[in-house]
Amino acid sequence: MLLKHLSDFGATTLERKHEVQIDLTAYELDMYPAEAKTVYATAHEELWIEFVEEAVERTDNPELMETPGLSKAEFAEKIRTLE
Repeated sequence: MLLKHLSDFGATTLERKHEVQIDLTAYELDMYPAEAKTVYATAHEELWIEFVEEAVERTDNPELMETPGLSKAEFAEKIRTLE
């Protein structure tokens, strides 16, 4: 709802910490909060999965893709200790 109000007042970009800029025109702002949370949480998860898959491909260690049940910390440690 807050982003919708900003958009209604003419804002097109939101700047967050570390100078991260969010283009408000790229998002559907007329959703109910619960619907938006579901839609954008799913999109966020898909982006992170794609990011991690690409990171693993770049390490040239396909066994990481096959390792089940790694926590974020365990995965990060395995990436850090690659030779």
